This record gives sequence, C-alpha cells and structure tokens, in this order.
Amino acid sequence: MNRLILPAIILPLLCVSCTSKEDYMEDFHQFIDEVEAGGPSYDEEQWNEADERFDELSDEDFADFKDELTDEELHDIDQMTAIYLGLKASKEAKEKLQR
Repeated sequence: MNRLILPAIILPLLCVSCTSKEDYMEDFHQFIDEVEAGGPSYDEEQWNEADERFDELSDEDFADFKDELTDEELHDIDQMTAIYLGLKASKEAKEKLQR
C-alpha cells in the first residue's frame, strides 16, 4: 500500500518542476483569454477564483521565471496584467453604477 502512495505524492512534485517559461507564458495567455471571454458574466465567486489565479501567475509563477524572461516577454506580461486589471476595473465600475 505504501508503495502506491509514494509515487502519487512524488509524481505531481516532479511535474511542477518541469514547467518552463514557455508553459508559463502560455498559461498566462490562456488565463487572460478565458477572463476576456467569460469575465462579463462572472459572479463574485468566479472573480475571486480569477483573482487567486491572477495572483499566482503575476506574482508566484512570475518570480520563478523573471530572470529567464526577455524584454519582449516582460512587456507581454505587462500587457496581460493591464488587460486583467482593466477587465476587473470595468466589472467594479459597472457594479457601482448599478447601485
């Protein structure tokens, strides 16, 4: 039984370390595309989940790759960050106007 548990714990840890900056950039782009498409209809819980994912991508994951990123990639990340913050600000402004 213990032989089955150990690989179940180690395998996910190994996969996490396999992530490349290309995977990171792709994940960030995909996240932004999803929020652009679905954000206008997100409820509060979905926005909270999006905020958590954004924090992971823009802070935690970014820290893992910041030394490997080119100036172009850094600019791309800045653009994606601006898009997300703009979508979030638009949602908050609509909420305030509906009161």
